[in-house]
Amino acid sequence: MAVIAANEARAEERATPVWAAGAAVFAGIASFTEWALWSWADFGFAAPIWVGSSILMCLWLLWFGIGLVRAETVHAVSPGDLRDSAIPGSTSRPAQSRSGRGCGAVNGMGGA
Repeated sequence: MAVIAANEARAEERATPVWAAGAAVFAGIASFTEWALWSWADFGFAAPIWVGSSILMCLWLLWFGIGLVRAETVHAVSPGDLRDSAIPGSTSRPAQSRSGRGCGAVNGMGGA
């Protein structure tokens, strides 16, 4: 989680502000550290810190997901744009007749 947040903080197009991604990096590192202290070293004070940082990570992850959905919605192609663009996989070259010359109806050069 901390790696994803750090990458988000350095990206040119962000779904969350830099400060929020930085807080998520801190929360991810703190959550792992406190979990390790709580489970391996049996420090009792680490449990509330782990819960708090885990909640912060979840909130940032929710914000990040909503931001990504919003970014995809903004960058999505509207149905009107599909009429004006080429069909994926097709070429933009004029149609060719059997003789190898362009078809007059397509390229405007007259008969084939």
